Amino acid sequence: MKPTLLLTFAAFIFAPITHSNSTLELSNLTGVDPTETSKTKEVSNNTGFEYYSKSTPVNTKYSEFASGIFKKKFIIVSSKRIGALGDGVDKYTCEPFTELYCLDLKKDATIENPLFFSKILNTKNNEGHVAFTANQNTIYYTRSLRTNAKNYQLFKATLDTNSTKTWVNHKQVTSNKTHSIETPLVSADGKSIYYSSNKPGGFGGFDLYVAPIKEDGTIGTSVNLGPTVNTDKNEKYPQLTKDGKRLFFASNGHKGFGGMDLFVSRKLKDGYKTPRNLGKKVNTASNELALTFIDNELGYFSSNKKGGKGSYDLYQIEMKPVFQKLEGTIVDNDSERLLPNATVVLYDADHEEIARQTTGKDANFSFKVLAFEDYTVKVKKEGFENTQTLMTSGKSYTSILKTVVKLHSDTGLAKKK
Repeated sequence: MKPTLLLTFAAFIFAPITHSNSTLELSNLTGVDPTETSKTKEVSNNTGFEYYSKSTPVNTKYSEFASGIFKKKFIIVSSKRIGALGDGVDKYTCEPFTELYCLDLKKDATIENPLFFSKILNTKNNEGHVAFTANQNTIYYTRSLRTNAKNYQLFKATLDTNSTKTWVNHKQVTSNKTHSIETPLVSADGKSIYYSSNKPGGFGGFDLYVAPIKEDGTIGTSVNLGPTVNTDKNEKYPQLTKDGKRLFFASNGHKGFGGMDLFVSRKLKDGYKTPRNLGKKVNTASNELALTFIDNELGYFSSNKKGGKGSYDLYQIEMKPVFQKLEGTIVDNDSERLLPNATVVLYDADHEEIARQTTGKDANFSFKVLAFEDYTVKVKKEGFENTQTLMTSGKSYTSILKTVVKLHSDTGLAKKK
């Protein structure tokens, strides 16, 4: 067997679009068309998506942080005082202690009408971020005491089977005075919980961790996400796409525009790829954090950038995939004649098959792919050795990549005959 054919295109980066087990089906999204993007300058980032953001009318002079979705309600953490319990000011933020609020989530993904979320969950202490299981019957929430407002701990509760808003069976999941547990996220399959903590043994200030969720709702041994994601500074606010392929988070340790920036890292079977900044259309010299998805294209995040109404304001974010085309022709290495009826298989970064085609008389293949990702093309044809083409990441962007894949005759097969 001939060695793998390695082709490196320094100017192009591509990735698969769909996966049979993927909830985030990029092929169903209204993406940035290759023919249109080829007429423009380089995209504003190298994540494979273009991002667009705008302010929301629900912002106040107080802080609003995006946190989660519960039964078509958008949950935020805020220091606003609409129906809040108690008074007092957090000495670290110089704002009132935070509470949980819910807003109506309309069909067009806009939010309105902020109301007190739960008199059971909201207390006179500092309420932090929340996470819900997929069936929304369990909530994980964080809280800090007024006497130690920087130290959040993790709690859980279940929804009363006879109610749509009454939380029962409250249990404290973590309890310590030395470190904080913050910004939880439950994976789509409900098997894992991600969170941020400044516990000892990490790489810096706050690191991101993941832990299995046991059958009784408690969590198992936590694992640090490692030095590719975590830095010597702070990483917080984990958020996964529904297919679990991409981890979004906020960090002031990776290269950015200043303060906390939003990043995304491709999640692989054996770890994470180097995080990529979402770009200047989202991130600023101030702080951007607390990204929360509503669907495959829309979400909200919080920022204290200039021009807002308060300390941290909510901004709607729209992400559109940058589609590109991978085109090629299959030929005989010796005669360079066209080779129809060849099977061309496209694999993602985990070497999972995502698409396949059979070449026609013109011996051509064409895949719609996502920019700025790695992938592999494997070609099979009877009488020829299998050829695997590995595409590596580059630094620039184009709409179409064309290549010629040359197949070698299977000499071993010829000898057998």
